[in-house]
Amino acid sequence: MKKYLIITIIVVAATFGLEILASIYRRRYYNQLIQAISTKNYEEFDRLSKKKTVRFLIPKYDMEYLKLNIVLEKGSVTEIRDQYRHVVNSCTNIRQKADILMNAFDYYVSKEDKEMAREYAKEITALGNDELSNYVKRLYDIKINKSAKLLDEMLEELNSGYVRNIWQKEMLISQAYELKGEKELQEKYEKLSRQHFEEEMKQRG
Repeated sequence: MKKYLIITIIVVAATFGLEILASIYRRRYYNQLIQAISTKNYEEFDRLSKKKTVRFLIPKYDMEYLKLNIVLEKGSVTEIRDQYRHVVNSCTNIRQKADILMNAFDYYVSKEDKEMAREYAKEITALGNDELSNYVKRLYDIKINKSAKLLDEMLEELNSGYVRNIWQKEMLISQAYELKGEKELQEKYEKLSRQHFEEEMKQRG
């Protein structure tokens, strides 16, 4: 009995040790990859990303997301579109999918690319998250359709009581007032949005 107990302890200790070692190397490679991106040393990033150890330790989703940063910096329209799709296809859970879809949607809205923004808006709506769907509908209407028709709806929601992600809604209201040419109200809600965002970040630590 003692013999089997000792074997079990050895196996558990060895497994735990390997996990710690893998964690150390994973963090080290993450830092090296991020450093390569931040210094725009794309050849170094490419070299690291092709190492078998790196491919084993870094999840595919994380690696594709890191590559996205480079493609957004220097890629063509087609390369950016394809890389976003690579990241989406590498998702392993709904949280990852929501994150990258929102990233892609915001990117294409910023580029005023109506077709791609609409494509990602549909995918986000299909997730069944009402809050994300409302945000997408409103941002699309303001930035792509150049319309402030949902302003009253947003103001009513803001004044109804507790509001999740209040800074996000205030930002949308600010942008709607910008469309209407009401600079004073635009600046008011932009300031409130920034203030509530900073407060939320402090609460998260």
